[in-house]
Amino acid sequence: MIFLKPFLSEKIWGGQKLSDYNISIDKNKNIGEAWLASAVDGKESIVTNGENKGKSLTFLWKNCPEIFGKQTTTLFPILIKFLDAEQNLSVQLHPDDKYAQKNEGQEYGKFEAWFILETKPQNNIVFGHNAKTNEEAAAMINNKDWKNFLREIPINNGDCFNVEPGTVHAIKSGTFVYEVQQSSDITYRLYDYDRLENGKLRDLHIKQSLDNIYSPQKNEKISPSKTITYNKINYYQNMIKNQYFATDRLIVSSEVEIKNMYSAQFLVMTCYEGEGTINGFNFKKIEKKIYILIYLNNILK
Repeated sequence: MIFLKPFLSEKIWGGQKLSDYNISIDKNKNIGEAWLASAVDGKESIVTNGENKGKSLTFLWKNCPEIFGKQTTTLFPILIKFLDAEQNLSVQLHPDDKYAQKNEGQEYGKFEAWFILETKPQNNIVFGHNAKTNEEAAAMINNKDWKNFLREIPINNGDCFNVEPGTVHAIKSGTFVYEVQQSSDITYRLYDYDRLENGKLRDLHIKQSLDNIYSPQKNEKISPSKTITYNKINYYQNMIKNQYFATDRLIVSSEVEIKNMYSAQFLVMTCYEGEGTINGFNFKKIEKKIYILIYLNNILK
């Protein structure tokens, strides 16, 4: 088992909630993201145990292929984050692989998925838009008709979402999210509430957004495809699943043995509540609860 130290990203919309998740942060900074498993250049997770202690996840992917099984990609394929939205994130969207390769010189676009860990009562997210065609979407964007253009939907703790490239979206204030995505940092900002950063309006990416938007958008929450009780584990199989990864949820209440459950080449696990031991390695979330939630991301591509 390999433990990783996250890369922390300060954001105008970030806060201090990551400290509740056993992550040490600077109290004078608004930390919006903890990149738990990242091989993005300059924003990499660092190994904290074993013979590769101090090495980056990128180093492991390139130099220790036996850890990951059969590799099918040049770059580590996924990025896993905690997001702490103390304020609203910008309204944004992301490109697919083809657009990223042609226009950004990067291998991956950004298909992402969210699991809502915590959110304030009666909260919403921006998820999709109301235009029927791309031409109508462009007109509403150019006229800054955000009230009629943006679609908001209610959210609750435990909700799951696939966010496909080209989907207009924004996490709103008071929401804490576990995010799994392709290994990409490409974001096209469509609208940012005329918010200032360092005394200046933040950059927008209208052309790139219009290049990637699709219409109509009828996105919905995901329902887990199968729930299993396995050897004292409540096992939510394929809680999130798409062509790039699958994310499962395990609730463990006592000592159990897990074997032959997965055919994945490797697993990335995150404990966000409770504490426990796997193969002699201790792990915990800072608050002691009566159960543990572990996410296992099965690399499909």
